[in-house]
Amino acid sequence: MKYLLNSHEHYDHAAGLAYLQNVSGAPVLARAPAVATLRSGRSDRSDPQQGVGLPFPAVARVETIADGDTVRVGTLVLTAHATPGHTPGGTAWTWRSCEDGRCLDIAYADSVGAMSDKTYRYLDHPDMVAAFHRGLDTLAGVPCDIQIAPHPGIGDLFARLDGKDGKALVDPQACRRYAEAGRARLQQRLDQEARGLKP
Repeated sequence: MKYLLNSHEHYDHAAGLAYLQNVSGAPVLARAPAVATLRSGRSDRSDPQQGVGLPFPAVARVETIADGDTVRVGTLVLTAHATPGHTPGGTAWTWRSCEDGRCLDIAYADSVGAMSDKTYRYLDHPDMVAAFHRGLDTLAGVPCDIQIAPHPGIGDLFARLDGKDGKALVDPQACRRYAEAGRARLQQRLDQEARGLKP
C-alpha cells in the first residue's frame, strides 16, 4: 500500500502533493483541520498565515487521519501526532526503524514557528494557543532518538549530521529542545502582541 503523508497545509510543504498523487495513485493522509485546504489548494482564516500563503494545486484524494492513528508501510508503523499552531493541521510523525539489530525512534517534528500575516493575532485565538501548547507538549514527549524537522536548519540537522559543535545525529533530547525553542518563540510572539506590536 502506498501513502503520501503531509506535515502541514502550506505551499512549501504541500505544493507537490497533487503531482505525487498523480504519478503514484496514493492517497494523501492528513488530519481533519488540513483536509479542506489540501483539497482546495487555499487556506482559510483559521491559518495564521492565510494572507501571505501561496495557493497550491488542489489534491484530489485526501483521507482523514486522527491524532494517534497509525499507518503501516511494510514493516514500518508510523504514528500521527497533532501539533497545531503553525497551521491548524500541523502533524508530526514518529516511527521505529531497525538495522543490524539496532533500533532507533525517529521523529519528523512539524514546524513550530508562531508566524502570521499582518492581521492574525494569536491572542485573539486562545483555542489555537492552547492547541499550540498541547502540540509542543506532545513533541517534547514523543519517542525521539533522531529528530527531523521540515526546515533542517531550525532543528540543527546539518550540524548534527556533520557532528559539528559536539552535536550528534542520535540525540534523545532533540525533540524536547525543539519543542521548548518553539514554546519560547510562541511566548515571545504573545508578549509582543500584548504590547501592541504588529506581526
